[in-house]
Amino acid sequence: MYDYISITTEDETIRKLLDSPEMESYRSRIMEERKRLESISFAIQGSIGERYLTCGRKKCRCHKDPEALHGPFYHWTRKVDGKSVGVWLPVEVSDLLKDWISTDRKLHEIVSRIEEITREAAEWIHSEFRDDRKKKK
Repeated sequence: MYDYISITTEDETIRKLLDSPEMESYRSRIMEERKRLESISFAIQGSIGERYLTCGRKKCRCHKDPEALHGPFYHWTRKVDGKSVGVWLPVEVSDLLKDWISTDRKLHEIVSRIEEITREAAEWIHSEFRDDRKKKK
C-alpha cells in the first residue's frame, strides 16, 4: 500500500490514484533511491582547494620564481550563515574531507532524483484527478 507514505484522504478518486499501478511505479523508483541512501555516511558541503604560496621571507626565491612557490597547501571553503568560511588543512585531513564532500554531492543527487520522481507523480495525479472530474461533469 503506502509503506513509508502516510496519506489520509476521503476523496475516492485520490485513493484510487494512490493505489494505481502508476503510483506503484513511482513508489518503486523512490525506494530504489532510498536504497542508495543506505550507503551514505559522512557528508559535508564545501570544496577543497590546493594552493601554492609565497612565504614571508623577502629573499626567498618563491617571490621571484613562480615555479618555486611553497606548497601544496589545502584549504577547505564552505558557506556558514551565507558567508564563505575557509580553513587551512593538513594533507591527511584534506583527503578525508574530499571523500566527505564527494559523498555530500552524491547525497544531493539522490535527493534531487527523489524530488524529480515526486514532481512527476504530483503532475500525474493532478492530471488524472482533473480528467476524472471532467468525466463526472
